[in-house]
Amino acid sequence: MLQQFAHKLTQNLLDMQIVKEEDKEIYQYGMEALISTLVNTVIVVIIGMLTGLLKETLIYLISFAILRVYSGGYHAKTHLGCILTFLTVFCSFMVCALIIPVDLKGPLSLVLGTGSLIAIFAMAPIEHANRPFAGDEYKSFKRMSRLIAASEWLLIMVFTLWIPSFVPVAFLITTAMMSVVSILALAKIIDERGE
Repeated sequence: MLQQFAHKLTQNLLDMQIVKEEDKEIYQYGMEALISTLVNTVIVVIIGMLTGLLKETLIYLISFAILRVYSGGYHAKTHLGCILTFLTVFCSFMVCALIIPVDLKGPLSLVLGTGSLIAIFAMAPIEHANRPFAGDEYKSFKRMSRLIAASEWLLIMVFTLWIPSFVPVAFLITTAMMSVVSILALAKIIDERGE
């Protein structure tokens, strides 16, 4: 269904002569990725609203999304698999954010945030077969993933050490970084198995 919708959108762009025929596959893949991302985002925001955790969901989502774009990592073979994988990761880490006592969130943010930063520096970016790096993209993505991860880590440190009322926010950023690390690790495991 997602592929058909992306195909129709791309065909409309071709019909309006906005896209060239030789670029059709690139645009169709881009449309599929965009629609899949929008579906994931809408579902997660709805879950956030229904659970009364919209603010927390948005903090997590923004922290996750800007880092994920440049880090790469695991991509499911189907759009449904993508949605289910992201929902599993999101729900798992949001449950952790809810059940872990506030007095533990500060120390955990410091330790897990630092561990996530080290893991991202070691693993990111990971290329996907459907979207290989072109030219200097690997260097650019590596630099950007490190810059974003370091910025998020710095926020975690500042919030945890100097602004106690922001410790829950620091923990949400930490969970987002850990989510990216889990997706990077999953991609490495699958790559090593040759799946």
